[in-house]
Amino acid sequence: MKKYFINSLAILVSSLMLVSCFEAEDKSFKGPEEFQFNNQSLGRIAATIPGITAQSLIAKTVNQATVRVDSVEVQLIGVQKNTALEVSYNVDPTSTAVAGTHYTLVSPGKVTLAPNTSSTYVKYNVIAGGIPAGGSPVRFILNLEGAPGIPAGENHKRFTVTITR
Repeated sequence: MKKYFINSLAILVSSLMLVSCFEAEDKSFKGPEEFQFNNQSLGRIAATIPGITAQSLIAKTVNQATVRVDSVEVQLIGVQKNTALEVSYNVDPTSTAVAGTHYTLVSPGKVTLAPNTSSTYVKYNVIAGGIPAGGSPVRFILNLEGAPGIPAGENHKRFTVTITR
């Protein structure tokens, strides 16, 4: 029994010595900071989001008869800031949806990222009846510009919302 105890203690001490020799991995963010659009509802069960279909990371389709208020997430990829940041965006001129007829933006042109947070939302209202019976779907495309000193990331700086009847 004494031999078993000594062997167990030796293995334990050896294990602790090996583990303590490794440096802790630095997991802090090292890349260039950027903003990007994100479809925050992607991955949820379709039945839990009435009126939203055909989703991807940078696009979604909404039904004007079901969806009244929706949003697109804007994420900060980088270290959180201790001050608020105004993040700019615009609606692409190639959009087929018309502001005031098909949708309205809650905060046109900019959203505010609160201090010590990593995301905010571009909120929009879908106007019921904007597309008449038999009308084709329309799209509005959001282009993310970024904030002072933090640009929009190339891969996720456009988000397309398709409005259907």
